[in-house]
Amino acid sequence: MTQPVIDTLRLADRLKESGFQDTQAEGLARALGGEFTGHVVTKTDLDSAIQLIRADYRALDEKFEAKFSAFEAKLGALEAKLGAFEAKFSALDGKVETKIDSLSMQIKFMFAALAALLALGLIDTVQRLLG
Repeated sequence: MTQPVIDTLRLADRLKESGFQDTQAEGLARALGGEFTGHVVTKTDLDSAIQLIRADYRALDEKFEAKFSAFEAKLGALEAKLGAFEAKFSALDGKVETKIDSLSMQIKFMFAALAALLALGLIDTVQRLLG
């Protein structure tokens, strides 16, 4: 950090012009000059700090972009797996529907056959066959 130059003589002169006594003006100018020298931030200091902040921001932005890209890749892989799962589920659903339809037809046939046997009076024979 570069130290600013404080013109203590000029400050003392201005203080004298505004009514300070010589010793007061000179003492105050020296005291303020000593304080400002160690604690004042210059434009160069601010510019350097801004450059550091910008560099940190760029580094964080790059890390964020990398993490976001990794997240998008994982999300894409997850969507692909979900699509494959949906396809398998649809195929299984189709097989179950086919099986249900087949069983439904068999049950309807059996009830129709039982109804016919009842109508023909052959129910005793059915009871013996089924136990």
